[in-house]
Amino acid sequence: MIEYLDRLTYRDLKEKVFEDHFDQMRYSLNSYGKIINIYYGFTFASDQVDPEYSFQHNIERIMWDTILYLLLQGSDFSEVMKRHKDSVDRALKSNVLVDLLVGVPKDEEREFRGDLETLGFIPKTRITRPSSEWTDEEIAEWENEYGTKFSRTGSAVPDQT
Repeated sequence: MIEYLDRLTYRDLKEKVFEDHFDQMRYSLNSYGKIINIYYGFTFASDQVDPEYSFQHNIERIMWDTILYLLLQGSDFSEVMKRHKDSVDRALKSNVLVDLLVGVPKDEEREFRGDLETLGFIPKTRITRPSSEWTDEEIAEWENEYGTKFSRTGSAVPDQT
């Protein structure tokens, strides 16, 4: 099993986006607390990622673009939104998501897949396929939650009961 010990988690990336956006908005206020300069900096408007957060793994970039695309929903930043959407679309077309998620903890995978489903990047399904590296206890919990049997060959088998 691949371990991404040096990988930024989905939570790490979300915290980074929110921290940077918060800081940017704070610096946009004048001494009277009025916004004088709404500039979304690299958080929303830039094609570039903070050099401090250069990505080591493809999954990090996909997660980053997914977070920014989600945050831009309903905004006036349609061109920026399209760049993030296209980036996720390209990445998911050229990579197998299951392969990208190898070594990602199941709770993080579920959250990320849920966001991808909500945004329409992947089809909505109530089944998140377990990894063959899961313990018997984890698989039993998953089977109970989804009412589906899992074979160690990696395929979900619909419950026939």
